[in-house]
Amino acid sequence: TARVQNGESSEGLLSFSEAVELAAVRELHLSAMELGPFYRIVIRDGSKEGAILGLTTGFVAPPFGLMHCDTLQIFNSRMERGSETRKRAWGSARGLGLLLGGATFAYGRETGCR
Repeated sequence: TARVQNGESSEGLLSFSEAVELAAVRELHLSAMELGPFYRIVIRDGSKEGAILGLTTGFVAPPFGLMHCDTLQIFNSRMERGSETRKRAWGSARGLGLLLGGATFAYGRETGCR
């Protein structure tokens, strides 16, 4: 189904809530925190108290349609080869990075950035 935001269709684009649902299917917890224009999106193992597996930080400037991503980090050392956590995180840091990156840009789009 098509979603409409700011008069533009976002058909086919991932929403932040869809990214949260995808994470939950893999028993991961995805959350966003805001402080003014600054954001931090974190993906954790299991629950909101679980080990941090990846995070991204930056800021948004919706009046200008801009988003700046300072960091996007995946902590491989917390996902030992063959571990259950690694399997749930799509087998590698690349799968987790794709989910976190998609969630980040969905968050930016939903805050008014283009």
